[in-house]
Amino acid sequence: MGGPALVHRTLRAPLLPIPGCPGASVGNRNRWLSRTELGGASLRMWQRYFRRGLVYGLDIFEKAGNEGHRVRKLRGDQSDAEFLEDMAGKIGPFDIVIDDGSHVNDHVKKSFQSLFPHVRPGGLYVIEDLQTAYWPGYGGRDGEPAAQRTSIDMLKELIDGLCPARRSDAADHCKSCW
Repeated sequence: MGGPALVHRTLRAPLLPIPGCPGASVGNRNRWLSRTELGGASLRMWQRYFRRGLVYGLDIFEKAGNEGHRVRKLRGDQSDAEFLEDMAGKIGPFDIVIDDGSHVNDHVKKSFQSLFPHVRPGGLYVIEDLQTAYWPGYGGRDGEPAAQRTSIDMLKELIDGLCPARRSDAADHCKSCW
């Protein structure tokens, strides 16, 4: 089990729009940024990709290697909300958080709830391997999907909050979402 990866640095350039997706953007890889990764196996790759970024990797296990002049490794448990909030308060805010940690539903939800408030406006929070939300070994359950409290359920609730179908003005309100 690992934890989120964090990238941290002050943005020095605007985000670039994603063609065909109004309001969506991706960062310029040459800009300063802050990135955090839960898990941490790809830290050197992110350091090479984001040429001016400071990359933090969080993992529950001590791991050798993956260090560089812009890579900082942190040891901690992504299921420990208090630890995550304390860490984010010390090294945040973040431009990008990538959760490639344990993939356990409860860990993904705690990480999101603890770290998302520390993502800069216009920043990105990425959760990898969401298919594990349905797997029993990661906190998913066989049977009635509505009975599950998975990381997918958390994301569905957030999406529903953007454009709730039960609102009396849903038709007018949701046109602004599209």
